[in-house]
Parts: sequence; structure tokens; C-alpha cells
Amino acid sequence: MLPPHWMSGDGPEPLAHDAPVLVIEADSSARLRHEIALRAAGYQVRAFHRCPGATDLHGAAAVLADLPSFQWLGTLTTRRLPPIVVVADDTRAGVAACLQGAAAWAPTDGQIDYLVDTVEGILHPRHATRGVRVPSDRSRTD
Repeated sequence: MLPPHWMSGDGPEPLAHDAPVLVIEADSSARLRHEIALRAAGYQVRAFHRCPGATDLHGAAAVLADLPSFQWLGTLTTRRLPPIVVVADDTRAGVAACLQGAAAWAPTDGQIDYLVDTVEGILHPRHATRGVRVPSDRSRTD
């Protein structure tokens, strides 16, 4: 489980436009597919087949990680990580990752547009077209 101090308090902080999205995926074809899709959506991307160093992690806008990489990130003693989107094989694994600190999850065999929209929803909640949306306090009706 990711420690609570890794998660931001009120949602994502404003990020520099030139901060890359890190793709950490052991499967080379999935890694290439995710990298191409995110680049096509206008993101800078740095792709890794295993977990990168702390400097790369701290300079990232977000991380898209397979489940084993997400679990490895949870063992780090780093103070804070960027928001993490986990790519998981099934709903149970995806929800478990979110309960352990992931900002969102996307299915391994899902539509690539959904994956891109999930990353977009984490980085820019009000601009997302589909996928994960982070509600603002103004949208509450209670």
C-alpha cells in the first residue's frame, strides 16, 4: 500500500506542460502501444521496461504502470510520487491498486482511448472527455 503522504491533499497539483508521463511496462508490445497513444495525445513520454530511478519519478507528471511495477513503487522510501494509473488484467486487481494508492486504473485489454482519457482525467480533470473524473467541491449538491 502506498503511504498516505505520497498522495496529494486536494487533488492533482498544477504540473508543468513539459513534464513527461512515465510508462513502466514489462511487456514490450504493450509498452510501445501505450507510448504511441500518449504521444499521439500530445504527451511527452518516457518508457521503461522496469522501474526507473527516483530522479525520473520526481520529474514526471504521471506514471502509467503495470501491476508489478506499481507494487514495486509501493516499496520505495521516496517522500512523494506523481499520480499513478495502473494497467490491470481485471477489475479486482484494478480496484485493489486504487485502494492501495493508485489514482486510477485501466484494463489491460481495454480500448487505448480509454487509457489515454484516464491519464488525461488524472492530469486535467475538467478537460477529460471520458474515463476517470475527479469531482470538484463545486459539483457537490449536498
